Amino acid sequence: MVANVQTGVFAGINGKFNPAWHGLGINLLDGFTSDEACTYVGIDYPIVLKQLSVDSPYLGCARMLDHYAIIRDDTQEVFGYVTGDYHPLQNKEAFSILDGLVEDEKIQYESVVILGRGERVALLARIPECDFELGTNGVDKNETYMLLHTGHDGKSKVRILPTSVRVVCQNTLSLALSTGKGKGFAVKHSAKMHDRIAEGMRILKNSIQAFQKYAQQAKNLANETFLLNRMIELAEKVTIKMYSLDEIVENTEKESLKQRRAKETLQAMISNYDNERNSLPGIAGTKWAAFNAVTEYIDHNQKYRGDTRTRQENRFDNLILGKGDEIKEYALQYLLA
Repeated sequence: MVANVQTGVFAGINGKFNPAWHGLGINLLDGFTSDEACTYVGIDYPIVLKQLSVDSPYLGCARMLDHYAIIRDDTQEVFGYVTGDYHPLQNKEAFSILDGLVEDEKIQYESVVILGRGERVALLARIPECDFELGTNGVDKNETYMLLHTGHDGKSKVRILPTSVRVVCQNTLSLALSTGKGKGFAVKHSAKMHDRIAEGMRILKNSIQAFQKYAQQAKNLANETFLLNRMIELAEKVTIKMYSLDEIVENTEKESLKQRRAKETLQAMISNYDNERNSLPGIAGTKWAAFNAVTEYIDHNQKYRGDTRTRQENRFDNLILGKGDEIKEYALQYLLA
């Protein structure tokens, strides 16, 4: 199964279409409704709970109190096991959460992806009024989406969050969820989830105004020059704040883990400043390139891998990664000042 995609619907906006890289599913020129998605790819398959039982030599077939299997009813596939406080959110219900914003023309559905055997579903909606283009001839295109992800494995929460990642497969979903950590909201599959989702959606509706404000800030940053010497200064300030340092010291004979990581971070941000994306015409040498250099490090570079990692290094990097949104905001405010 390519990219763990069972099937999906992928649409363009205003007649402009960019097909999913894997070529699977149904492609449409324009957006679609939740009813159309159900018709095209059968996303409305029911998820049911069935009580578990055990065979006993003394009692025969005995039911297990408060223990259930999560089953896709049309195929009888088992996705997971839960206790009685679990209430599955049906895929059709998931669509209804965002349908109101579609009807108000705030968002447009762009993709729905059924992953694996149907145990995970991702619904992506574009927020067209928050899109913006920067640089010469709009070479730097920035699109804003609202992602709804639900899983039927008994462990996944219902998550709704803003993202700039176009979700069309398992990998892009994982990227959107990881870079969106701490954004939007998440609720467990439970009897009370609908009330919590309604409250969360009220917050997200208000956040659309924040997205519009950010688009204008980005345009302002792209119109201001910011040369390498100032990028080095910004990178130093960001790194010092990220690692709670007084200063970044020169090479010493015995270097602490914190100082070593700080210098790696500093060099990575400076390198990002003139990478391929930030060297585009109209972007190179601007405050927007500098902001991208910081955010790209937070979202992509700051992931240390390898079998030689120590437990201390894992704990340390996870602690720093948790500051991501705070550091981005610090860099943005520094550049806007």
